[in-house]
Amino acid sequence: MEFGIFGGAVARFVNITNERQVYSSIIDYVCEAEELGFKSFFIAEHHFSGISQISAVLNVLSFLAARTKTMRLGTAVSVLPWHSPALLVEQAATVDVLSGGRLDLGLGRGYRRSEFEGFCIPFEEADERYAECIEFIRKAWTTKGRFSHHGKHWDFENVLIEPAPLQIPHPPFWVGAGSPPSLRAAAAQDFNILLDQIAAPALIGERLRIYKDYAYTDALTEIPNRRFYYERLLQEIARARRGAHALTLALVDLDLFKEINEEVGHRGGDQVLKFFSQFVRVNLRQEDVVCRIGGDEFAIILPDTPSDRAALFFERVKQKLDQVELSIDGRSRLTLSFSCGLASFKPEYLPEDLIEEADHSLYSAKARGRNRVVAAASTPALVSRAVH
Repeated sequence: MEFGIFGGAVARFVNITNERQVYSSIIDYVCEAEELGFKSFFIAEHHFSGISQISAVLNVLSFLAARTKTMRLGTAVSVLPWHSPALLVEQAATVDVLSGGRLDLGLGRGYRRSEFEGFCIPFEEADERYAECIEFIRKAWTTKGRFSHHGKHWDFENVLIEPAPLQIPHPPFWVGAGSPPSLRAAAAQDFNILLDQIAAPALIGERLRIYKDYAYTDALTEIPNRRFYYERLLQEIARARRGAHALTLALVDLDLFKEINEEVGHRGGDQVLKFFSQFVRVNLRQEDVVCRIGGDEFAIILPDTPSDRAALFFERVKQKLDQVELSIDGRSRLTLSFSCGLASFKPEYLPEDLIEEADHSLYSAKARGRNRVVAAASTPALVSRAVH
């Protein structure tokens, strides 16, 4: 079990003559907590309170990034309706880079009407602004290259968000949740959850059960999702490093899925994804793990398997798939193919290195015409970060 702390600097019922003392107290508090073995610190954002609550939380976390070494640093929460989403992701990514990949980004709608009034933002717009900002943040941290966003509340044209976060694909997202619908919604969006501090242990346990039931399963395909994939990958990497076992990561994309969606509609596209996920699953060994990590992209973790054996396995799966003609709603009949990129774990790799190498292999498979399996070269041209 690991322990963290939550809070922020507050000066209540005292005459403050030096604001620096307020901020110094929280900095010293966090540094001492790290020395005592605490693993994380989450800080709240508030404005216009009159009691010196911290408003520029990412600035404070940037300072803490230089003063700490292991403590994870989180916002609890950044209130999205008040922020320009482009500036927010730039500042958050900067903290992630400066901290060596220790940022946890808590996201929220806000609840104090006085703060909305101070920003001249209607409280009734909180939900829609929150949703649009979430959409932009995801797009900013998953799009390669420039992109545009035109929504109800914000417009950005041909932008490139810099720097990129150090954590791949981005820092973990956290949201406050308590009711069953909010817990399920958090799980469906791949968010971690911040629970309240006053509920009885039995209620906390029930909330965790509801959340976990949804958090690790892709709702459409009923196979493990991105969250499960990354946690399991960390476990398998630790096992491979500890026992000098082989480990291969495969990233798989269905070929021309956009065209399939246009031909059979989104409902038909969902049927294709369900079929493909189960097709791959039944062709795996019991110890292999297939996960849907987004759209038409899947990740397969193959323990105790070098990349040459993994390549042979996926070639056989590809040949089997070539013989299948899929019927959609009794009308359209489709043949499917996929592109696959492989990477083998090496002792000097961090998880991000293995993921990046598999992603490069997948890109290469697509660039060579799709419908093929490509394994990374035995000596990769680039390793982003290495263990020393």
